[in-house]
Amino acid sequence: MSKKELSERSAADRKQMAKRLEQLIVECGATFTREEGGDYPGPRAIHLRVAAARGLQITVELDGGSVQPDVHVMPWHMHYESEAKLDGKTFGEVNPYHHRKATHVAYGFEGLCENLKRGLQLAASGEAFLPT
Repeated sequence: MSKKELSERSAADRKQMAKRLEQLIVECGATFTREEGGDYPGPRAIHLRVAAARGLQITVELDGGSVQPDVHVMPWHMHYESEAKLDGKTFGEVNPYHHRKATHVAYGFEGLCENLKRGLQLAASGEAFLPT
């Protein structure tokens, strides 16, 4: 019997997904804050605001009310105080004008974990950034 993929549509799955993501974030040397429920991010949502090396940031959203469940848009961006710029050769699709934003898309929870881990590891090693 194959293992069921976790889905953000399920409240129990969202909690399990958030816990696994939090562990992954810490293992990759980044930090996070968690927002859950209420008016924002919403009664069926969990947001993890991640801060990585050199000011790289991302908010990971797990939203039970998503119109495209389990399709994860990953808006990477640099903190406004950071002078670091993302390297499109290593990091992927990066804004070609200012090199401070990149948007990736992951499909399913395992895809989200793989993409997040890759980005955080590239930041930790310094490979995500253009030479200064």
